[in-house]
Parts: sequence; C-alpha cells; structure tokens
Amino acid sequence: MPPNKEALNKEDLYLLLESYKNSVEMNTLISQQLTSISDALTLSKNDVIVLDESIQKKLDNAVISCGKISDRIVEHEKESIRSHSKIFNKINLLYVGIGSIVLGLIVLVTQVITITTRVGVP
Repeated sequence: MPPNKEALNKEDLYLLLESYKNSVEMNTLISQQLTSISDALTLSKNDVIVLDESIQKKLDNAVISCGKISDRIVEHEKESIRSHSKIFNKINLLYVGIGSIVLGLIVLVTQVITITTRVGVP
C-alpha cells in the first residue's frame, strides 16, 4: 500500500505539537507580563490618588491662607486710610492755624500802621 501523501507523519506531528507548546509558553509569559504590568499600574494609580489628595489638601490650605492674607491686606488698607485721614486733618488744622496767625499779624500790622499814621509818629 502506498503511503498517503496527505497523512501527517511522525515528524510533522512533532513539529506541530512543538509549535503549539511554544505558543502556549509564549501566551503564558505574555499573560504573566500583563499581570505584572497591571499590578504596577494599580500601584501607580494608588500612588497618584494619594498624591492628588495631598496636593488637594495643600491647595485648600493655600486658598485659606490667601483668603486670610487678603483680609489682612484689606484691614491694613482701611487702617492706613484712617491714619492718612488723621494726618491730613492735622495738616489742614495746621494750615488753618498758620492762616489765622498770618491773618492776625496782617490785621495787627494794619492797625499799627493806622494808629501810627493817625498819631503822626514819623
């Protein structure tokens, strides 16, 4: 009986099984690598979540601090305006005082001149 050309011989069957074995080993290795990558990504995700929460807390604290600083600046500006207003009022009072003195001196000099011209003092 002549051998069937389409039938698998022992060597072809061995090569087919060896290829299947290599394919299973490769898929197992890829699966293990994907598992380790997934674990690393999960750890990284958890680290990012913790970092994000930490940054969020720091941002909240910074916003609160900025609010306090802004309130202090507004309070300081109001106090500064009050202080400048007091100084401005004192300066105006000083001008009025000096003006009164100068006006009083002018009136006094005018009266002295008028009296001396009436009395006839040369």
